[in-house]
Amino acid sequence: MPTSQRRCRRFARSSALRRSAPVRALGARGRTRPLAAGLVYPVNTMEAQGTHEMSRKRLLGETPSAARVAQRSAERQVTDRTPPAFLIPALDDAAVPVENRLRLPTAMREIKRPVEAHFVQEGGPAFGTGRPGTPSENRIALFSSRLGRIHS
Repeated sequence: MPTSQRRCRRFARSSALRRSAPVRALGARGRTRPLAAGLVYPVNTMEAQGTHEMSRKRLLGETPSAARVAQRSAERQVTDRTPPAFLIPALDDAAVPVENRLRLPTAMREIKRPVEAHFVQEGGPAFGTGRPGTPSENRIALFSSRLGRIHS
């Protein structure tokens, strides 16, 4: 995956789940919290157990501090102000353990934040707008439907 895509994905997750510092840093004024977050094949945790090792090393370095790991672990950033989230990872994506994918929706449910997760059996890593002939091909319609239910 090109560096620009990795940066964009990290920014999107950080902007959606953490306090609005990344957005404010770009000069945004007023409301900077998104109304909803759509996360496709996210790497939710940076904990050594259950993460995507390459993402962890690239984001945090070889020996990150516990504080840095916590700061970059999405499930540890959930608050009562975290926007509603939609997640749709593929179970056949061998790059990131399924357990990693469960941490964010679990954290959101624990503090009663709205979350919807669709674990599709096929789609593999980086299925983008969906791979024809697999359950991932419906992800745009699923996300659109979720947004409609959040803001209707």
